[in-house]
Amino acid sequence: MDYTLNFEVHDFAFFVTKSHVKGDKYAIGSKMLFRLVCVLEGEATFIFENHKATVSAGDLCFLFPGNDYTVEVSKEKDFKFITVTFSADCNLSGAKPLLSTSLPEMRDSFEDAYRAYMHQEATWRLKLMSLVYCAFERIIAANTESYRKEDRIQSAVRYIKTNYTDKITLEELAECAGCSVPHFKYLFHKQFGISPIRYLNKLRMEHAINLIKSDMYSVTEIAELCGFHNVYYFSNAFKKHTGLSPTAYMQTLK
Repeated sequence: MDYTLNFEVHDFAFFVTKSHVKGDKYAIGSKMLFRLVCVLEGEATFIFENHKATVSAGDLCFLFPGNDYTVEVSKEKDFKFITVTFSADCNLSGAKPLLSTSLPEMRDSFEDAYRAYMHQEATWRLKLMSLVYCAFERIIAANTESYRKEDRIQSAVRYIKTNYTDKITLEELAECAGCSVPHFKYLFHKQFGISPIRYLNKLRMEHAINLIKSDMYSVTEIAELCGFHNVYYFSNAFKKHTGLSPTAYMQTLK
């Protein structure tokens, strides 16, 4: 996807480091300001409109104003990052409300600009202005190609959501995406932060939980309705997802 770009920074509102504990969930609204986020540690998923973007250490994210985001921090580790918030004129057609890419080599530049800002060095504003333009250019360059790849992955995601109660193979999903199985797994993990099989099982587990709450089916029936033809495999997968066996989960609802 190509972009029509006009980007001019006016002023910076604040420049901070933040941290959210593992498992945290919070909401942010960018209002009239842009946010440039450099992830230092951990992993989190940004949810906006009908999209999700999982980011981890070394990633840069560019958030557009006027949008609301829900952020879900991974349960494995705290989420630490540097945020640059600023006003700007930006005409970027064809872009989603969040652009991101892996640019670990820019972390030192962010930390250097942050130190300059905190000590109010004479050049802090110039460093920050240069950093924002450089980061934005790198993100746009990366996403021009990645959005083409994302379109292919979305075809596979639609296939999963339509057929997750049936048997689905990686070969079928790779065919939907028009690439080899190894490349499909790489692109899928890069976009969602998890493997295609984990994504598939997550949908199945969510469906299983809803079926259990309906109190209309046995464990064996639920396994079949969720695409598992082996009830023991289903029970193990369910316990891994919820921490409880299907039977134990049913007991918590009584």
